[in-house]
Amino acid sequence: MKHIFFPVLTIFIIACSRSKDELPTPKPMPAEMLQAKTWVVSGRSVTNGQGHVADLYTGWPACYQDDFFLFHAGGNLVFDNGAAKCSPSEHQSTTGTWVLNSDGSALQINFSSLTTNTVPQQIRGRVEELTPAKLVFVHTDTVNGQVFAIRYTYRGQ
Repeated sequence: MKHIFFPVLTIFIIACSRSKDELPTPKPMPAEMLQAKTWVVSGRSVTNGQGHVADLYTGWPACYQDDFFLFHAGGNLVFDNGAAKCSPSEHQSTTGTWVLNSDGSALQINFSSLTTNTVPQQIRGRVEELTPAKLVFVHTDTVNGQVFAIRYTYRGQ
């Protein structure tokens, strides 16, 4: 009996003991992922009602290509125009608030002040992808009765 008991006990102890490295790391919550990075724009496209997709990022002036978001705890945010501003009179940053629904699929951004007339006061859309390295946000806009889906891609830094 002793010959069976000790090997079985040893195997049981080894099987039950796991190092901390082997424990699964909990996946961060969507809001935590937003707050953990500086989100620099890395893509922008538009899709019209007929499904035609146009890349707007490559033709965008360089002054827009370094813009970024900082999402802070408590729902505050900063949108910064980056190092290259499009106009010397342009404000460096704009503040606002953000709300992300509980499953991370919908995001609403409200700006307190605007840097240009082309930025709406409020943007609501869906989060198409959110990882620690990438955020894809899509919102719709209607122009002359035609609906457009504007897709922004951001890289986390």
